[in-house]
Amino acid sequence: GQHVATLDEEGLITLWDPTGRRPPRRLQGRKAQWGAVYFTSYGSYLVEGFADSRTHSYTWIWSLASDAAEPLRRIDLGTGGRVQIPPNAPRLQYAKTGPDLKTRWWPAGAPADADPLELVRGEAGMVYFPTFHPEGSWLVTGGPAGFVFWPLGRSYASVVRHHAEVAYALLFGPRGGWLASGSNDGTVRLLPLGGAAPGPGKVLFQSPKASGK
Repeated sequence: GQHVATLDEEGLITLWDPTGRRPPRRLQGRKAQWGAVYFTSYGSYLVEGFADSRTHSYTWIWSLASDAAEPLRRIDLGTGGRVQIPPNAPRLQYAKTGPDLKTRWWPAGAPADADPLELVRGEAGMVYFPTFHPEGSWLVTGGPAGFVFWPLGRSYASVVRHHAEVAYALLFGPRGGWLASGSNDGTVRLLPLGGAAPGPGKVLFQSPKASGK
């Protein structure tokens, strides 16, 4: 609640003090066809997502602990890429997926110009929609017939195949106690988490496509 952020059509970001005690702070973002801004990591960072066209998008990240006018990181997502940042992790980390079948992870504490670590799981195939556990301890990516759990800080991943087709939608509960997944197979599943990759869970919704009717 320390700032309110607005983004105008010229890409100018303004940070407002809700109490009116401090003057607005302005950051020059990117003028684009569309854009949005939001806060993450307990309000320590400001994120701008924007696109120059229907097929090419970017993410810029600013540290609000710094007075620097330049972004901390500029991420080129290319075509079909997506970046995700855990909302409640105490330190910044983020992940990117794209059409090259790889997941790239920038760990907390890495320098601003550091290259990412590439998380590769051969049988996972195409990866979509990176989603962090609220505390940043797990990264989940959607893929063919399920999703992949990446326990960050370990050297292996778990492929969970609970869907018949690609899992496009993934969402952790606010405290990380469960994961909801939606798939092109027409089902929505709720999976309880206990510190490890989940079991089958239960089907919350099943479309006529999934039931064969």
